[in-house]
Amino acid sequence: MVQEATQSPESEHEPSALAKILAPIGATLQTLWLLLSSLTRLTVRWLSRCPATAVLTVALMIASASYWVWRGQFQALEADPSSPHWWAILSSVGAVPGNFIATAVLGIIVMIVAGGAAERHLGTRAWIAAAAAGQIVGVAATWLTLPTLTRVFATWGQTIDAGSLWGTSLVLVALVGAAAQSLASHWRWRAHFLLIGILVLSAAILGSAISYARVWALLAGMVAARLAGVRGPRTDSLDDITIGRQLASVSALCWACAATLTVVASSPEGPLGQMRWSLGPAWWLEGRTGIIATLLCLAPITLQLIFAYGLRKGRRAAYYGTLILQLVLGLSTVASTATALAQGTDENGMARPELVTTASLLLVPVILNIALCAITWSVRRAFTIHAVPSTTSTLLRRWLILMAACAGAVLVLGFLTSDSFVPLDALNSGDELTVTDYASPLQIFHDYLLALLPTATASIFEPSLVPMTLFAEAPVQWVPLVAWVGTLVIILSALLARPRIPQSSPLERLTPLLRAHGGGTLGWMQTWAGNQVWVSESGEAGAAYRGSGGVALTVTDLAYEPGKATEAIAQFASFASSAGLTPALYSVHEELAQAAREEGWTIMQVAEESLLDLPDLAFRGKAYQDVRTAMNHATREGVSAVWTTWDECPAGWRDQITVISDTWSADKALPEMSFTLGGVRELAVPETRILVAIDEESTIHAVTSWLPIYRDGTVIGLTLDVMRRRASGWRPAIEFLIGKAALAAQEEGLEILSLSGAPLSRSADDTSAFGPLTDALAAIMEPLYGFTSLHAFKRKFKPRTQSLYLAVPDPASLATVGLAISHAYVPHVSPAQTLTLVASVSGGLAKLAAKGVGDLRSTRAASREVAQAQAGKDKQ
Repeated sequence: MVQEATQSPESEHEPSALAKILAPIGATLQTLWLLLSSLTRLTVRWLSRCPATAVLTVALMIASASYWVWRGQFQALEADPSSPHWWAILSSVGAVPGNFIATAVLGIIVMIVAGGAAERHLGTRAWIAAAAAGQIVGVAATWLTLPTLTRVFATWGQTIDAGSLWGTSLVLVALVGAAAQSLASHWRWRAHFLLIGILVLSAAILGSAISYARVWALLAGMVAARLAGVRGPRTDSLDDITIGRQLASVSALCWACAATLTVVASSPEGPLGQMRWSLGPAWWLEGRTGIIATLLCLAPITLQLIFAYGLRKGRRAAYYGTLILQLVLGLSTVASTATALAQGTDENGMARPELVTTASLLLVPVILNIALCAITWSVRRAFTIHAVPSTTSTLLRRWLILMAACAGAVLVLGFLTSDSFVPLDALNSGDELTVTDYASPLQIFHDYLLALLPTATASIFEPSLVPMTLFAEAPVQWVPLVAWVGTLVIILSALLARPRIPQSSPLERLTPLLRAHGGGTLGWMQTWAGNQVWVSESGEAGAAYRGSGGVALTVTDLAYEPGKATEAIAQFASFASSAGLTPALYSVHEELAQAAREEGWTIMQVAEESLLDLPDLAFRGKAYQDVRTAMNHATREGVSAVWTTWDECPAGWRDQITVISDTWSADKALPEMSFTLGGVRELAVPETRILVAIDEESTIHAVTSWLPIYRDGTVIGLTLDVMRRRASGWRPAIEFLIGKAALAAQEEGLEILSLSGAPLSRSADDTSAFGPLTDALAAIMEPLYGFTSLHAFKRKFKPRTQSLYLAVPDPASLATVGLAISHAYVPHVSPAQTLTLVASVSGGLAKLAAKGVGDLRSTRAASREVAQAQAGKDKQ
């Protein structure tokens, strides 16, 4: 009894076996409940600002629940073209084909996310107009146009008549069309062309009723949005060359999407459904389908996608490649169809009716080949960009080596697998199949070549063998795929290779423009080595730029006559486009950025410049304590500021400056940056002033360089460039030199002293969408280059600040321009430095994530404290 009494308390606290089993289940259920409740709250909060989407979502949920409870009782909700009911025009939006609840759930989720986003963007009134128009017109137009469609395309019309209209796709497509109306004009026409092209082609390929109705829904959504007042801003920043390139590129993209659909669709029934006949490989229709055959069918499509990229860049090779590819595909279809008709004549020499019907279906897709060729040819003057000759010869040599290697591999594999094939005639005859040594390497090579040709050639060049083992498939399936992949890689490399950059104008043509018009406070940087020079034909505007990475990246402001910023931008953009480069105005000031913004360019702040106005400058007061201390102590330290130039420097001074700069660079984890950040080489540029802090023993403690700022042919200011201090030298030497330079420039009668820009810094009033990205980049790069610390150092001089911007004509090119900027600053990075950069970026991202979590926790804690305080007041 005593033992039982002493053990009973312990047994009370010990969990039972059932509790041990239920504990993890309960924890899991609790986690699921928290997840579902959080998701529900987010959904309710999201829909609270989208009343129309919320109403439609509730209606869809009720309809789906009804389908689930009373299966098969609501077929009348679907819009059936063969037996239409007037109410089905609206009720079909809630229909679920085959009572498949997963389809209904997916439709509801997409409506919540995409429909809610569209309503927030368009507004409730425009959303209702577009959604209602898409649903009503999509169904009604399908019914009304079906008789005419059936008379023109009997098979297509019968397929649509046998189908039904259901689901939310008509509403969603209409909303997409409405959203396209809100885009800027240079984006709107591309969105319209792409959306209409893809939907029309998909309807003509799939042949289903719902795909046909989506075309009408899209058009209705666009018109309804326009009538509801949805209209994006009008921009005129695109020239004829750019429009021509984009038109051809989007057309090629539409063709590629349609061709892909014909390959992956299970049973295309539309008039363009036989488009896959022209894609390849030639023995695909002989029953040997599979993943390799599908990939070979997709190879010509991938090639056209690569050409579409080249067309967008204005590459002449992509222009010729598109014409050749489309002509080969179209002519192969025409030739094979003609051969089939010639071989299938009756006793009167006439083609049999069934062959004529089949031939018409095969020839209809040729219209797309002709259309794409016509569009591309009509804008042929837009494709003026050629690759460097050495690049073309190198890639051509690699392609010939690839083809020779593939041919050799086929012959070797054919010799090894010659006993693993049977004749195709034996397969078609239905006789008993036996593996023999019938095949020869040349016959296998013949079938290898056919695998590279379009399917349409199968009626002209029939394959002769059937591989019976996995190893035997290698020469007729795997090697052709290798040949295609290698060819695609080589062609892509050719289109990605650096184009022929227009010959740079002499620097002597740009320098007078810089002296006359300034080119901004950073304008003299355009005279540095490594830049290419552009001067307009009229000679009234010019700039230095970097042409790597397919981008014409200006060093800073264009040099142009006052009041003609818009003309200068248009001339530079036209020059860049004709050269196959993306124009990008980098480190430009407000005037040029505003002119670019008015032309529809995308603007983002990339740096902040510090300026000292010299006429009223006086280093008085507590704010300038550090500067005054540095200048006052210089005499005690025996340090003086001496002006010089690189040519006038004694040899010993040059050596010291070089050592100071090299030591400073060696302390960095990454290479010294260039482009708009000068080094020792830039000290020798004419008119560059050098100010050194040197003691009585001729030891240089620090060095700064100053570039002239011109206006109307006269120097009106100086810009700080190089700023280096000896590691063991006098510590406040830089503050001393900047202070002395400011006073000397003031005595000279200059107006302004620029401390240059701090990259990745932005003003407090910058509210652009790219601001958080700039802050993130600054936080990541701070351990490597200290841009934020540099900006903080310049605040010692209490300067006024002005923003420096990046301007690009198309936000889609921001990634490309960003890579070009990175390459311009750091053109060469070793593997070890790359690892350092990756580690720094990873660490920076981790810190940003931790900071975000910390800020979120602080916000939630503050909210709880406020709620508790409010609750306490309510109790009192």
